[in-house]
Amino acid sequence: MTPRRQPSRRTAQTFTLAYQHMPFTLTIGRFDTDPQDVGAGGGSIAEVFVSGPKSGEHMHAIVRDAAIMISLALQAGWPVSALQASVSRDQAKQPQSIIGAVLDALAEEDKAP
Repeated sequence: MTPRRQPSRRTAQTFTLAYQHMPFTLTIGRFDTDPQDVGAGGGSIAEVFVSGPKSGEHMHAIVRDAAIMISLALQAGWPVSALQASVSRDQAKQPQSIIGAVLDALAEEDKAP
């Protein structure tokens, strides 16, 4: 599958996610809905960038790498819901990793108008 290309400049939305009492910053970009308005976004989520807890720590690298993998899957056409359903969860259906928490946050943002 060939990923959909994103324009060099595009709008983004940034917000904070807390997971196991640690703050993470998520930035999402969306596909364009209007081909005449390149970079305006407005469509489904196309990419995610995640940073946290401290730069240089092992967890920081894992989260950044996971965000790249999530972005590649989204650009290849996988829906957030399919990725969300594929991660480990506990008996209460809560994510067992920051990756699942990121996907849950993306699913909520994908519902937003």
